[in-house]
Amino acid sequence: MRLQTLWTSPIRLIVMVLVGLAILAAAFVTLAVVLPLLLIGGAILHFYVRRQLRRARPSASRHVIDVEYRVVDRP
Repeated sequence: MRLQTLWTSPIRLIVMVLVGLAILAAAFVTLAVVLPLLLIGGAILHFYVRRQLRRARPSASRHVIDVEYRVVDRP
């Protein structure tokens, strides 16, 4: 019984340190890898959508309506 209580405190300390290191590693990977990838992907998506919208926008020649009309004057 005495041996079990002797090892529980150092084991808990080691586990807590390992959990802390794992959290720090996850935070570092998120900030150093995931965040830049998301920013680059967002910029690429922004320019892609702008290009597609510019292509889809009708040109000035499509706004001209070429019709013949007649004015009827009724007294």
